Amino acid sequence: MKKFFKNLLAISGILLALYLLVQGSLRLFDLQLRAWINVWWLGITALVFILGILQQIFKIKNIKLKIGSIVAIIAAIVLFLKTRLGLLLLMTAWVIPHEEQVAIIDGYKFIGYVDDSWDTFIDFYDYKNTFVSGATLRFTALGYNTDEESGKKRYYDELRYIDHLEDIYEYKQGYFTEKDLTKESK
Repeated sequence: MKKFFKNLLAISGILLALYLLVQGSLRLFDLQLRAWINVWWLGITALVFILGILQQIFKIKNIKLKIGSIVAIIAAIVLFLKTRLGLLLLMTAWVIPHEEQVAIIDGYKFIGYVDDSWDTFIDFYDYKNTFVSGATLRFTALGYNTDEESGKKRYYDELRYIDHLEDIYEYKQGYFTEKDLTKESK
């Protein structure tokens, strides 16, 4: 086991390849990983990658090469902080859906991924289980209000609140039917 952790860069590559393999395999069945798994998996992969770079630097025997590598990393960090590349990296992390909301409409369960990058959009997919959701976008809400009496979230689009399937534009246009949905199990 100790030998396995000797090259953290290789482990980060394996984690990334495994992530892509899992995502690709799920897409064959019209599924995707839930947002919280994406964030954790890619976060751990990035951390292992950074630790792998540091591990490789500390393995260097030549002191001049080791100092040069450390200076190069510091220069890269300064470059990211002083240019817009750092902002681009932060914006990319901000756009990745990280907030999920489960909504039940007429007994059908949906998982909504909140995008707060410019305006609020909530993209709803079929709820499958704790680890995966459907990959087909069912509908998009522009936001929600919380009912003060019941505490229930009421989602809305441009025209109306979405309280029933008939309120969803995509449902009324025939983009999906009740046969395509999974009924909530009690």
